Amino acid sequence: MFIHSNDLIDALSIPNVGMPGDRDNAYSGQKTYIYVERIISEPARSLKIICPFISPHYARMLVKASQKKEVSIITSNSKISAEAVKILMKDRIFRYASLIAYFAVLALALALFGLYLAEAIVLPILLVITSIAIGRYLKPGRKRIRIKVGGERFIHEKVYISDKHAITGSANLTYKGLHSNVEHIEVIEEDDRIAQLNRHFNELWRSI
Repeated sequence: MFIHSNDLIDALSIPNVGMPGDRDNAYSGQKTYIYVERIISEPARSLKIICPFISPHYARMLVKASQKKEVSIITSNSKISAEAVKILMKDRIFRYASLIAYFAVLALALALFGLYLAEAIVLPILLVITSIAIGRYLKPGRKRIRIKVGGERFIHEKVYISDKHAITGSANLTYKGLHSNVEHIEVIEEDDRIAQLNRHFNELWRSI
């Protein structure tokens, strides 16, 4: 079923995008954000996105979504997405920095106090701190974001995959792209096609 922008309000009055019985539906217009934001915020185990351009506004939305599900993103190396990539990678960089700091303190303790004192005094303290950090990392609500940035290949696909829905089309994950541009998207609810998109995402992920 094809939905034009003028029919948007009627289409949103029912849970699925189209008429009952329709599994795949198309929409063209300036309000693709309604469909994309729905797939970002809906309850799910995971969210997978392939998109060359991501704005800081939607990067922050993805960080929030990652507190309730795993978010995996493939994007391109572009100036438009540079700030968004920094936002998305911030939490991961913090975890790496914490790990480096842990070993740095342990090495410093060994150098200053010797092996015996480091094992007897400093090491137990570090183990307690590490246990607390691991507990904070594993607790519900932590950020779970994986991101890969394409190198020489410019990845121009736009794919959004959740557990029960997927979107393909022309819409970038930017405010202008979803709120102002006339974009065409296909909303997919057919299980086999969602599985196929998941396989495609995983293959592309491994190739980067």
